[in-house]
Order: sequence, then C-alpha cells, then structure tokens
Amino acid sequence: MSATRTIALVAIAASLLAATFVAYAGLVAATPSASDPWDHAWGPTYNVTFNETGLAADTNWSVSVFGGWSWNLEFRGFWGWGHGFGRFHGSNTTSIVLALANGTYRYHVNPVPGYNVTSNASGTLTVSGASPAAVNVTFAAIPTYTVTFSETGLPSGTNWSVGLSRAWGWGDGFWGGRNFATTNGTSLSFALPNGSYFYRAATIPGYGVQGGSWGTFNVSGAAVTIDLVFAPLATFNVTFNETGLPAGTNWTVSVFSWQGWGFHPYAALSETTNGTNLTFALTNGTYGFFVSHVPGYLATNNSTGFFVVDGASPAEIQVTFAACSHWMQPVAVASAAPAEA
Repeated sequence: MSATRTIALVAIAASLLAATFVAYAGLVAATPSASDPWDHAWGPTYNVTFNETGLAADTNWSVSVFGGWSWNLEFRGFWGWGHGFGRFHGSNTTSIVLALANGTYRYHVNPVPGYNVTSNASGTLTVSGASPAAVNVTFAAIPTYTVTFSETGLPSGTNWSVGLSRAWGWGDGFWGGRNFATTNGTSLSFALPNGSYFYRAATIPGYGVQGGSWGTFNVSGAAVTIDLVFAPLATFNVTFNETGLPAGTNWTVSVFSWQGWGFHPYAALSETTNGTNLTFALTNGTYGFFVSHVPGYLATNNSTGFFVVDGASPAEIQVTFAACSHWMQPVAVASAAPAEA
C-alpha cells in the first residue's frame, strides 16, 4: 500500500473517531447515579423501580438485571450469583431502584429462602427516554408442615440430635441453620416444605436406634411423625495391660471410634490409671487407640494401633514401657561460676 493511501485512511479514521466523540461527548460525562455510584452509563439514566409485596419486614431480596448499553452492565464483571455480567442489587425494604440508560433489559428476581415468587419473577423491560412503569413483584411464603421426631428408650434428660438434608440436594427448608436440632426432651420438630428428606440421628454412646439411625421421609401437604426407639447396646471389655512403669505411675490410653470415614477424634474415650490395667466397655465396632507419653518413659510396643469388637472381648493389649534417658530429661546447669583466667 502506498504511503499516500495509508495517510488517507488514517485521516478518515481520525475524522470518524472525532465525530463519534463529539456526538457522545455529553453521554460519556454522565454523572453516576445516586443509587449505584459504580454506574458509568453511555447516556442519561432513568430510575427503574422494583416493588415487592409478601415478604416479612426487613427480609433481604434482590434483582439481577442484564443487557442494555450500560458500561456497568457490559464490563463491570461477575457481580451477583453466577449471572454473568448482570447488575445485582439487593434491599431489605419494599423497593429496589436502579438507574439504567436507554436499552432493553432482562431481569430476574433472585430466590428468597422460604418464599416463592408468584408474579414477575423474571421478564424484560425497556428504558426509552423516561422511567418505565414499576415492576411489581409478589412473594408468597412456602407452606411448611411440622415434622416431629419422637424418641423412647433414652434415660431422662439425655441430649440427642437429628440432622436433616434434602434427599436430592439442598433447597427450601434449610435456611437459618434449621437443618440440625438437639434436645434433652422426648421430641423435637422441624417446619419443612413439601419435599423428600434424609435424616440421621446422632450417635448416643452405649445406645443404638432400632432399625438404624438414618432414613428418608417425604413431606406432602401434611405433618409427619418419625419414631426413634433407642435401646442399650451390649458392651464388651477391652483391657490394656502395662509393664515397665514404676508402681503408682499414671498412664493414659485414648480410644477412637471408627465413623465410616476415619478415626474420629471427637468420638474419643480416655482413661487414666496408676495401676497396671485399663479397661473400656465398648460396643461392637472398629477402634483406634493411642497411649499417651509418660515423662521419662517410652512405649516400645502398642503405643498406637487398632482393634475390633465383634460380639466378644478381644485379647488384652499389652503395652510395654522402657526408661528413656534422652526423653524430656532436665538440662544440667552449672552450679558454680567458671574460674577466672
């Protein structure tokens, strides 16, 4: 391409850019709206109002808006809940007001736990030189039904717990942390919407639930009652026998129950004695154990390990200690100042 043609093309491009800048000079300088100081729209903005009815006072709700020619909408990034480049705006009042430039927009009212959106959950709106009519959004509380867990068999005053989750993922009914409850009475209740649920009763040491500690149930327009019958479990003695420690020395063993994914430290039992034997009364299951450090001594065998209880007491576990002069011994300190040179 000749130098003359190149210069001509550059001149034409510069002229078009200058004309565009002049045409939009006023628009580029548009003042950010008070409701959203991050808005830098390519043009004047107009208030778009969303009004809600049906929510309890001070409940948070939000709207995501997409589209138009707003700098904010096109380039600000992933604001909101995975809605791409849409504007996400929330409030705990009955109105949400957005300042939008001319254009056509899509909107989506985001879910509010415990409520359904019964009108104007999503749609389109157009801004064309004036504020459009307000979008009236109606919420309706999702009906809930009482699900009661009733226990029998535990000693009076014993704490017991039940955890819940949706049988198919998370959803309504689990807002506010109401998916886990504990009581020392004979029953506990949840208020849940229609759906399928999974439950699990927390382990009570020495007790089991007849038929299993977990299960599923359905809520379908009516209350549900689930009976949990606890019964004492048979226990069997597991004995640790030590040798090597001076008479009267305290030593400790901790036992951990297997919870299906590993030895759970929060399900530990610890016993201490100054005799030669330690005994645990344990139900059937797989267990790990750990022998605590005794100052000046080292457990040379069975300091850790595992065992299984299966309908009978397993063989005694022998723990042997040996004196260890280099283990946690005090450091010698000079009793006199060094001689002067």
